[in-house]
Amino acid sequence: MTSTKSNSAAPDRNITPSFKAWAVLVAGAISLGTAPLLVKGMTLPAESSAFFRVLLSAPVFLALTFWMGVRNAKPNNAGLNKDVPTYLYILAAFFFAADLLTMHVAIRAINTSIATLLTNAAPIFVAIYGIMGFTDRPDSRFGAALPLALVGMVLLFGLAAFDRTAPIWGYFVALGAGAFYAAYLTTVRTLKQHGAATTRIMAWVTVCSALFLSPLILTQEFKIPEGTDDILRVLALVLFGQLIGQGLVTNALRDLPVSASSIVLMIQPIFVAFAAWPLLGEALSSLQILGMTMVLVSIWMVVPPWRRNHRSPELASNRIVSAYPGNEAESIKLQANKRA
Repeated sequence: MTSTKSNSAAPDRNITPSFKAWAVLVAGAISLGTAPLLVKGMTLPAESSAFFRVLLSAPVFLALTFWMGVRNAKPNNAGLNKDVPTYLYILAAFFFAADLLTMHVAIRAINTSIATLLTNAAPIFVAIYGIMGFTDRPDSRFGAALPLALVGMVLLFGLAAFDRTAPIWGYFVALGAGAFYAAYLTTVRTLKQHGAATTRIMAWVTVCSALFLSPLILTQEFKIPEGTDDILRVLALVLFGQLIGQGLVTNALRDLPVSASSIVLMIQPIFVAFAAWPLLGEALSSLQILGMTMVLVSIWMVVPPWRRNHRSPELASNRIVSAYPGNEAESIKLQANKRA
């Protein structure tokens, strides 16, 4: 897209592409926050809700991928996704299917709040993956924000929420969901760096995840949604949890590092806590509000220093270089100058 000097383009010059990416990520995280509330209220077993979540969203992403392919069928776009290794799509789908199944099982097995807390432990595993060299290496801001965010999460949900009567395996399953989701984010980040389109990624993820989860149909616990309430909840889960939520998060990872993004995604339990107040009558205590504040501060900490920048795009791109190390900074800088 060519730049112009018209007045109509002026407002966009005050919002860097990175700010837009953070906004997209937050919107996706909030949309994902509806999933625990919807899953907990279903009469369907966890296996069924996880399967239908990806099965029903797959045709939509396939249609969007086809439409985008026709729309971008130009000579200069001919090789857009040809260099992306197929195994990365399949790997992302495997990690997502594993995360989805373990998360849904944990939510049904233990307290919803604690399940949400443990499944949002993804930043811990992202840090481990980064140190191992699988993704962006965590920086000093992430190192300072992670402990604050974790303490805030504990205060938000409270140790009293741990149910001694709940099966111990449920807590390990919830923690495993965090590890799988961190692996999924890492793989999606790699796909975006290879130039994969968001719709193509989500089409692969939903179709392959449905195939990975299809053996669940043979289990005795598997059920097809029948009642109106369950059908509406499943459709809402598909819309907010998959089409909007995961779609926006995947799109945002094109420009954002996984480490910082994993911290920002911790806004999900904050949304759940706020939503549970009017919907479930669960009032927030002063300690919980303090915990929410700590998580929000940690999110503010990981956003680079140019988050509040309203200067020229050239100055904004220069500050990007100081915010991200190596080739990633140069890539984001070029995108900022190109889109401004």
